[in-house]
Amino acid sequence: MDSKSGWLANLDGQTMRCFSADEALIEQARRQAMLENTTLNELFRTWLERYVAQPAAAESYAALMAEMGHVRAGRRFTRAEMNERR
Repeated sequence: MDSKSGWLANLDGQTMRCFSADEALIEQARRQAMLENTTLNELFRTWLERYVAQPAAAESYAALMAEMGHVRAGRRFTRAEMNERR
C-alpha cells in the first residue's frame, strides 16, 4: 500500500471511517493538534459539525433579511459613512 490508507469500523454505534490522505500530512496535523491541546479526531468532528451547519446558517440569514425587509435607515449613506470605523 502507498502512503495513503483507509479503513471502516463500527464501535458503540458510531461508525468510524478513515478517509485517505497523505500520512506525512496526517502526522503534521496530529502534531499541530497536540500543540493546541486537542486531537485530530476532535478537530475533524468540530469541522464536520460546522460544515453541515453552513446551509442552515445561510437559510437563517436569508429568513432574517426577509423578516427585516421593512426596515429603512431613513436615507442613503455615502460610501465614506458606510466604511467609517468608530
